[in-house]
Amino acid sequence: MRRHAEAERFPDAEPGALLRAQWLRDAAVRLEASVDARLVRRALELGLAFLDDHADRILARAGDDRILAHARLLAPEDVRPGKDGGDDAFTIAPPDGPEGAADDVALELAGLSTALVAADKSSLAERLVSHYAGEAEDFSLYGVLGFHETVAALRSGVERLARAEANERTAAVSAVERTLHALAEARRPPAAPAVIALSGAIASGKSTLALGLADALGLPRTVADRIRDHLVHGVPGRPVHEAGWAEGHEPGFGPKVYAELLARGEAVLGSGRGIVLDAGFPTPRERAAARALARRFGVPFRFVACRVDRDTQLERLAARDDTNGSPGEWRRLAEAYAERYVEPEELPAQERIEVDTTRGEERALRDLLDALEGSGLPLAL
Repeated sequence: MRRHAEAERFPDAEPGALLRAQWLRDAAVRLEASVDARLVRRALELGLAFLDDHADRILARAGDDRILAHARLLAPEDVRPGKDGGDDAFTIAPPDGPEGAADDVALELAGLSTALVAADKSSLAERLVSHYAGEAEDFSLYGVLGFHETVAALRSGVERLARAEANERTAAVSAVERTLHALAEARRPPAAPAVIALSGAIASGKSTLALGLADALGLPRTVADRIRDHLVHGVPGRPVHEAGWAEGHEPGFGPKVYAELLARGEAVLGSGRGIVLDAGFPTPRERAAARALARRFGVPFRFVACRVDRDTQLERLAARDDTNGSPGEWRRLAEAYAERYVEPEELPAQERIEVDTTRGEERALRDLLDALEGSGLPLAL
């Protein structure tokens, strides 16, 4: 995250991915020189077809400032332990050498995820991508990830071939073929695609539970409060609960946030994955929009209402007030939000789930996973 946040960018540059067709052809020729490369040809066909069909996705990412001045193909060995914990627990330290060309940040991420897939760790690859997407508010990367992973597999294979001795070339090519096969056949999300929307009163444990659920299922989570902050300040920052959006913002700001929330969900669902939506969904209008999103993609919809007893909620609100130095502010927001909230009785019973978070996040997560399965939602492919 820090590497990408601090990197020089080219928002107006033509993305390197649009110029990569010739590189793909060169890569295929070099691999074909020593092996029957049916899988390589297939990867080449897929890559070029993507460029033909989805150039708009890549250009849109250039306009969204997702192009680095010097993108590299990262490998797991480039991720090193940091000196301190917290945000610096790991650092990206690419080896010395020439910088890459201007390219999408998704290429760097694809290098790491491709290595994990090749090591039969697809679930870990999904978690890596989902965490990055959430932290960077970069959900459109799901629309280009498959293409970048194919490029990363070919590029790393060509680089390995260039270093290989004559007696190592067959093994090097076989490794490329296995990786391409894994990307084409075994690269599946760990959970069946669905739209899971979490709602609840302030301090009901909604966001904590949404985070735990997303991590458990390897799904990306998009958060309304983070989108609000991103729209206001341009970069993710400290969340501000939607109960306070009306204060200091123009009319219609709330619907704009929800539109962005669903747009992020659409980008993820288009890649064949599910999404966890973390927002208040206080009225039937917001819930209907989330349900319609699921129906457009033909995937199940589940609405999770988080419950908490009054004493526990008050304790949590007081803790927030102490942290933010605003006595009584969170309780005021909670009461105002409760007055706006309409119970989700309009939704079919099978799509509604209630979870009590009073007994802690671990118990709540177990209860939610059990309830999702009990509702007929397959949690694994």
